[in-house]
Amino acid sequence: MPQVVLHRSIMDDVRRGLGPGADRVELVSVDEKGAGADLAQAEACIRWDLDDDGLRTLLDEAPNLRWLHSAGAGVESFPLTELTSRNITLTNAAGIFAIPIAEWVLAIMLTAV
Repeated sequence: MPQVVLHRSIMDDVRRGLGPGADRVELVSVDEKGAGADLAQAEACIRWDLDDDGLRTLLDEAPNLRWLHSAGAGVESFPLTELTSRNITLTNAAGIFAIPIAEWVLAIMLTAV
């Protein structure tokens, strides 16, 4: 069963989002420093509220990590060379808020007229 690491603040939301599929993956909760779980079997991580020290802990303690997802668009601060050398796939949420932000900007423009 794949083991996915995520911050404890989103554990319930992710579990709900998985619905019936939740029994096909093991969710592992950590704090912002990456502490609170044995990460040796972790294969994936959703980086949300995991600070830079937490990311470093994850990379140091998760030799089986194969996928890292950033909930934000920017990944410039990630250790891209290390991720590449370890064959870890990095994905992000670029563009996910494009439509809501465009709608919000338009609404603000209309209220300012």
